[in-house]
This record gives sequence, structure tokens and C-alpha cells, in this order.
Amino acid sequence: MAKKDHKTIQDLKRRLLEAIRILSAEGVLDGSGHLSAKIPGTETFIINPRYAGVLAEPDDLCVVDFSAKRVAGSEPIPLETVIHSIIYKSRAALSSRIAETALPSMVCSDTTMPWPLRNTA
Repeated sequence: MAKKDHKTIQDLKRRLLEAIRILSAEGVLDGSGHLSAKIPGTETFIINPRYAGVLAEPDDLCVVDFSAKRVAGSEPIPLETVIHSIIYKSRAALSSRIAETALPSMVCSDTTMPWPLRNTA
């Protein structure tokens, strides 16, 4: 892996963990829910493991491909990984992050998309 790619992935991991901690502090996540971040220029993304995201450290995060197969990381990937992979695979223009939580049931993103976002609760 090129040094620049490693720096990009480490930065994404750091930012993803910051987002998890903020959403947890705001009550959006309560131990359930997962965030992911697409790795630019690839068909892979980073996702927090199958336990409360606020407990995760950068090395705990998993890299997964668009087929929901683990590429890197040893922690358990969440069952909802397939939701993230389908969204990334079907929406090539999606280039940022996805948040998914069961409280209330929602899927959202912070990127510009060609369709409106809505809470599914």
C-alpha cells in the first residue's frame, strides 16, 4: 500500500471514530448502529465492528469490499455490512459516509446525492 493511501485510510478511520463518538454523545447511536466511509478510488469501505462503536479504536475498524467481504481487520464485521455494501455498489456517485442505526430506524449520508434522504422510522 502506498504511503499516501495508508495516510488516507488512517485519516478516514480517525474521522469515522470521531463521528461515532459525536453521534453517540448526541443520542443518535446507543451502542447499536454502524458508520462506514468509502475509501476514495476503490470499491472498499471502512466500517466499525459488531460492538458499540464508542469502544472501537482505529485498528479495530474493518475494511470491506462492495461484496461485503472483509479485506482487512480482525474484528467481527456487523451483519448490516451488506446494507452499506449495497448502497455503495448501487450508488457510484456516493463518495462519503453512511450511518445506519435502529434507533430510530434510519439510513442517512452526509454526501451530496441525486435523491432525497429521509428517515425510515
